[in-house]
Amino acid sequence: KPAVLVPYAHAAGGHQQINARLLEKNGAAAVVLERDLSAQLEARLSELLFSSQSPQVRLTMSQAYCRLGLPAAEKIAEKIPTIIEKAAQP
Repeated sequence: KPAVLVPYAHAAGGHQQINARLLEKNGAAAVVLERDLSAQLEARLSELLFSSQSPQVRLTMSQAYCRLGLPAAEKIAEKIPTIIEKAAQP
């Protein structure tokens, strides 16, 4: 799925920004740093949601993400419905 990533600025060794930039470099996500959040987030989201190019931008990002072949992300996504279901049980 297309994404705007906001890496945690104080993560050890800057690993969140490094990972986010890797996805951005490969066209799979957009990155907005915390310090730039108020200035850039609206523009990035508008680009993904409301611009005339949005459908193509989202498709391109999705395809780029798939090309990266990140199986861990797929496995996590597959487990989310089960986790939510268990959490909702009394």
